[in-house]
Amino acid sequence: MILRVSQWKQQDYKARLATSPQEMTEWLAPLVEAGVDILHCSQRRFWEPEFPDIDGEQGLNFAGWAKKLTGAATISVGSVG
Repeated sequence: MILRVSQWKQQDYKARLATSPQEMTEWLAPLVEAGVDILHCSQRRFWEPEFPDIDGEQGLNFAGWAKKLTGAATISVGSVG
């Protein structure tokens, strides 16, 4: 099963469901444990790091962190428009 998840809102690009890897784990791990095989991770700019304060300006994006924290396969996608 593939589930598309997003960290941002179209009306508020700075909005975040998880502001740290810990919060992201608390949010995504139960989904993977419930049977999600692939996390389709939407991020406004997929080339930007999700937590640059942790792993730098060349750090992992949302999909990279989701894979690192849950072990699930991920798809990375940015905004379309």
